[in-house]
Amino acid sequence: YNTHVAGDLAADQLMDIIEEASKAAGMTPEQIRAKAHVMDHCTLNPRPDQIERGKKLGIIWACAASAIEGASQVATLYGEEYANKWVAPVGDIIKAGGRVAGHGEGMKGDSYFANLEELLTRKDSQGRTWGANEAIDRKNLLRMYTIWAADYVGRTDRLGSLEPGKFADLVVLDRDYMTIPNEEFHTLH
Repeated sequence: YNTHVAGDLAADQLMDIIEEASKAAGMTPEQIRAKAHVMDHCTLNPRPDQIERGKKLGIIWACAASAIEGASQVATLYGEEYANKWVAPVGDIIKAGGRVAGHGEGMKGDSYFANLEELLTRKDSQGRTWGANEAIDRKNLLRMYTIWAADYVGRTDRLGSLEPGKFADLVVLDRDYMTIPNEEFHTLH
C-alpha cells in the first residue's frame, strides 16, 4: 500500500487511483480507510485540500524531518511561500486528524535526534525557520516513530506500543525526552 510521491500532482494522481479502484471494487469509506494507504516523502505535498482528502481516504503520510533541511532549495526553485507551506506539513496533517509516520533519515551530527529536532523547531542547520506553524510537540513526534510507524508497516498487532503480545522495543536515553528543551534535542543519545 506504500507509494513514493514527490509533488502535489503525484499525490492527486494517487488519490484519484485509490478512489477509482475503490469505487470499482464497491468498497465503503470505512473499507478504504482500513487499507491505510501510505504516501512517502511530503516533498511539496500535501496541500491543505489534499490533507482533507487524504484523511477521508485514511492516508498515512510518511514525512522525513530531513525535508526541512531542503526547504531552502524549494524556496529557490518555487518560492518561499511553498517552502513554508508544503515542505513536510506535519503540523497541519496532525491538526486535521491525520496520521504521519516518521522516516528514518540516519544521523546528522552524532545524534539521530538532530534530525527529529527539525520537526520540533522547524529550523534547518543554518538556523533558518521554515513553516513555523508546522512545528509539532514531542508527544506527536513520539507517535510518528511508534504507533503511526506501526500503522505505516501494517503491524499494529505487533509493534508501536508497549502491550501484552507485542514486541517490546525499547530505547534508553541519556536525558529526559519529555523535558529537554527543543533546541537541545540534538544532544540526546
